[in-house]
Amino acid sequence: MKYTFLVLVIIIFSSFTYSQTNSTDVGAKSLNPLIITPDSDIPAELIDFNNNAVKKALGGNYAGAVEDYSSSVELYPNDPETFYQRGLVKLLMNNNYDACLDLKRADELGSTDAKAAIKKNCK
Repeated sequence: MKYTFLVLVIIIFSSFTYSQTNSTDVGAKSLNPLIITPDSDIPAELIDFNNNAVKKALGGNYAGAVEDYSSSVELYPNDPETFYQRGLVKLLMNNNYDACLDLKRADELGSTDAKAAIKKNCK
């Protein structure tokens, strides 16, 4: 059965800035949980892992969110949105090096949002 997804926008952080002093200015940017509806090609497992990751990030459990995104990446290594979202959470954790690796991978896979995040946060 196919599923369609609707993107629910939950605003959690918006602009990340990385300065020379390694500080991160966290405003609000969206993590997008996916809602399963008929007619989508997105596997339910991917949606479940990503939804759980968003819930954990919203609750401040960034390490748990990264774990869920990592599980998603293991199953679906070519999903740009998962790399992008995991990169954003790693920025919140001040793990800029790994965040930039994820954001660059998201860009390589075709994420439309990754370029701006890379420009703001990665050298």
